[in-house]
Amino acid sequence: MTERYDVVIIGGGPAGAGASYELADAGAKVLVIEKAKYPRPKLCAGCISKRSVDLFPAFSIKNTIKGGILGFKGQEFVEKVSDECAVIVDRKEFDHFLISKAQEKGAHLSEEITVKDIELTPTVRKVITDKGVFEADYVIGADGYHSVTRKSIACKSASRKFFIAMEVKVPKEDLKNFKEDEVLIDIGVVKKGYGWYFPQGEFVNIGIATAEKEDLLNIFKAYTKSHKLFPIDISKYRIKSWFIPFISKAQELRLGRDRVFLTGDAGAIVDPLLGEGIRYAYLSGNLCARAIKLAKKDAHSLYEKFVKNAILEDLIYAGKIASIVYNIQELSFKLSQDKALYMFFELLKGEKTYKDLYRLGWKELVKNIPKILMKNL
Repeated sequence: MTERYDVVIIGGGPAGAGASYELADAGAKVLVIEKAKYPRPKLCAGCISKRSVDLFPAFSIKNTIKGGILGFKGQEFVEKVSDECAVIVDRKEFDHFLISKAQEKGAHLSEEITVKDIELTPTVRKVITDKGVFEADYVIGADGYHSVTRKSIACKSASRKFFIAMEVKVPKEDLKNFKEDEVLIDIGVVKKGYGWYFPQGEFVNIGIATAEKEDLLNIFKAYTKSHKLFPIDISKYRIKSWFIPFISKAQELRLGRDRVFLTGDAGAIVDPLLGEGIRYAYLSGNLCARAIKLAKKDAHSLYEKFVKNAILEDLIYAGKIASIVYNIQELSFKLSQDKALYMFFELLKGEKTYKDLYRLGWKELVKNIPKILMKNL
């Protein structure tokens, strides 16, 4: 017998958890389909900005971030301190926690199920899996970069942009001088992206991401081996990789159709500057759920309105900043030695927006270029 739900959510990461929590709390009959079994590993540095913390139920953290180091090619550095601006989580634990909170509200969870297709009929959406068919009035795709939901409804983005990312988790005793309350980001390592060292409990998460076609594995190995502050041979550890989709223009936004919605990475709702997805995944899932609750017949229009009001401006201005920073990386690094890092800390704390940073950044650029040129003469 086919099971029927108000909403079936495909994927149990932050986007799926955000949607299922909101819907179940409102009394909807909700099913979350997850292909793995919790707690399951998730490739991610696990950084959540302070401005985002209150979006989630109270959760446990691995590290509290109070400053950072910005580097250029792993050889030149500027360090700034702040009050608390971000926290670090372990995604394996964090995702499990979020979905358990949705279950407490009444959401149903089916694990180790693979979705094959979605069939649209005039009255119902049928989610076809390797363990049966589930029917629903609405389907929310929260199934990441390789979204079966997006493919099933042929909802293609106007531009399939993405980062290729790689990471290793190194025991912190192998990098004894690395501070537990700072993050390190290096630009100038790849053409359009950055390298990072993030504390993560008993480990240091070291990674690299680029939006260009590059020999990333060899770049990653060379970058970490020759790093001036924290050199390490990452070939001794297991290197993992994944894709991070993003959009940077309003016309690239695709949120689904016919009562099938796309959230989080499935909708490429990701920061195009840093590739941060946790905030936007949970928020988009939550907004999608609110739209379904409030609009009923025209939930798509309301969801699109919510995303445009709460998220899209951030993505557009982050994309504008990325197009500047990644095209003049050395100059961007030199400018950061004045106010740029402090402005970024203010963004993480919710005191400024990406729009503010874009406008202030242009002012700093114009003001400081003559000084930098004089130094280099």
